[in-house]
Amino acid sequence: MSRGLSLFKKRLSIFLCGFQALAVMLGSVGCVPPSLMTQAPVVAALEACTPVPLETVNVYRTIPQPWANIIFEYAYSTTPVTSIPLDPSIPAFTQFQGAQYAAFQKLITETQRWSDTETITLDGANKVRITLTFVSPQLLQAVYLNQVLKDGYPTSGFPEQLQNMLNNVATRDELLFLLTVSPANSINPIRHTIELPIDEIILNNSENLQVPHSHDDHNLAQSIDTASDAVFGYLAFPFTQSTNGECKWVLNPKFNTNIVVTMPYIKVDGTKNNTSYSWTIPYTSLINQVITLEALNFNPPPGYNLSIITPSSLPPSGLNQPNYEQDFAKFIWKQITGSY
Repeated sequence: MSRGLSLFKKRLSIFLCGFQALAVMLGSVGCVPPSLMTQAPVVAALEACTPVPLETVNVYRTIPQPWANIIFEYAYSTTPVTSIPLDPSIPAFTQFQGAQYAAFQKLITETQRWSDTETITLDGANKVRITLTFVSPQLLQAVYLNQVLKDGYPTSGFPEQLQNMLNNVATRDELLFLLTVSPANSINPIRHTIELPIDEIILNNSENLQVPHSHDDHNLAQSIDTASDAVFGYLAFPFTQSTNGECKWVLNPKFNTNIVVTMPYIKVDGTKNNTSYSWTIPYTSLINQVITLEALNFNPPPGYNLSIITPSSLPPSGLNQPNYEQDFAKFIWKQITGSY
C-alpha cells in the first residue's frame, strides 16, 4: 500500500470518529463513549413493536439526495468553473468555495425546514426560546456535506460514505430530535430557573396516539438557569407503537402531514405555569409531487466572508438577531457532528 493511500485512510478514519454525535446516537462506534441518553419511562398501554418490513417505517433507510453529490462533485470538478462577482475589484471565488457556499445555504434551509420554536415569556422583559429540530435524513446529509467540505476530505467515494452514514443512523430505529433551550438576553435580565417536564413531552399523531419518547439526554430534565448558556439534548421517539394488539406506524406519511410534539407546562421558579406548548414541523405534503431538483446557488455575493462557514458551540441568544437562522444552522452542525 502506498504511503499516500495509507495516510488518506488514516485521515478518513479520524474524520469518521470526529462525527461524534452520530456515533453517540448509534452507540456503535468505538471511538466514542456509550450514549448518555436515558431510558424514558415505559407507558404500559403503548409498547414498541416490529412491523414487516421494518424498512417501511425507518425514514433513515433511504438513499442520498441528488443535491448532496452535485455539490460535492462541483467542489472537485475537473471542468473549470468561475464565479464572477458584480464588483470587478473583488477576486472571483474558486469553485470549491462556491461549493462550500452552496452546501452552507442548503444547511440553513434544511435547519429552518425541520425546526419549530416556542417563545415563552418569563416576565415583562425576559423570554426563553425552546426550539425542537427533527434530525431528518435531509438535515443529516446537509450537515455531513458541510463537514466533508470543511475538512477537505474525502475527495472521492463521497456517495458511498454518505450512504454509510445514513445506514448507521438507521440502525438506531428511532426518530431523533434535538431540543434547544435558549435564554433570550434582554437589557435588564432577571434571573429565573425553569424546569421542563421531559417525561411528559409526547409525540401526537393523526390517530390520536400519544407516543412518549424512548430515550432522552438527562441534562434536559435538570433545572435550567436563564443566566447561563443554552441547554440542549436529544429526544428519541419510536417508529412504531403497539396498541390494541395492532402494530401502529407512528408517522405514517399517508396520514401524518405534520410532526406534532407537545409539552403540558413548564415550571418557572418552581411554579407550574399551566400553559401547554406544542411544536409543529411539516412532515409530508398532501399531494405527492414528482421530486424535482431545486436550484443550487454556487455564487457567493460580493465580499461574502467564507470564514463564517464553520460549526458553532452555542445557539444564537437574541430573539431578533439578524443572522439568527444562519447561526442556528451552525449550532445544529456542531451538535450533530460533535467535533468539539
